[in-house]
Amino acid sequence: MLSFSLRRYSICRKTIVPLFLITCLAASCAPVVETSQRGDPGCMFQPGSPTSCTRIYACIGGEDILAGRAVGWEEGVVAATMSNGASCEGTFQATRQGGTVSFTCDDGQSAGVNFTLAGNRSSTAIGIGRTDQGRTIQGWTGPALREFFANTNGGQLPVCGGQSIQPV
Repeated sequence: MLSFSLRRYSICRKTIVPLFLITCLAASCAPVVETSQRGDPGCMFQPGSPTSCTRIYACIGGEDILAGRAVGWEEGVVAATMSNGASCEGTFQATRQGGTVSFTCDDGQSAGVNFTLAGNRSSTAIGIGRTDQGRTIQGWTGPALREFFANTNGGQLPVCGGQSIQPV
């Protein structure tokens, strides 16, 4: 379950964000929310900060769940663990429209993911990609994924390998 510590900021410009960490602000001033996820208190979403952190989740090949963190802004690093036990590391680059992620896992898999905004005011990004072994990847990131899923997909959490992906 996500728990939020809220501090509001007003930014009167479009913001470029990181990898699976995308925030898109309207052309007019809009509040930006800094959040902390209770299940991962060391991971703090801080718009514009090179130490901004957002939880990432992905389903690989319809059977393996990947869960971890993306740290940075406009560019940064990702670190995650797959449900099969493999550890993965990589990097991301972001633009106003979306961006790319590439990572390699210690089980020999590597992958590239392209991501886009889930909506023009959403702080959630959705990624689609493929591993070097041809396995499909669908991923999500953002400081309020439970709320995002509650408002999309009929309120259902995504399922991968028969298990619901449970954002912390």
